[in-house]
Amino acid sequence: MPIQRLKEALAEIRQIARAAPVLAADGAVALLEKLSPALEHVDSSSGAMGTVVNCAIDALVPVIAGVDVPAPVRMRWLERPFDTLQDDPMPYIEQLGDR
Repeated sequence: MPIQRLKEALAEIRQIARAAPVLAADGAVALLEKLSPALEHVDSSSGAMGTVVNCAIDALVPVIAGVDVPAPVRMRWLERPFDTLQDDPMPYIEQLGDR
């Protein structure tokens, strides 16, 4: 179920990105920010969740990076997932630092 919900969220962000790229980028940042805490108690022993999260990161980074926003907005966008990553007991979004 969590995998399906994540795929639905990605589809919604992609759809919004066509008409409102800044709104989609803000939504992508919010999703990244909430992803690990939301999945903290999900059984990921098969590795499927990690794979889907990595694919989500691959899809969300271009949405965020591809919009032209003022520097303060971009800095807030970068700080929010970074703060989540620092506090994350289950580092689902750790690959984000490589982007």
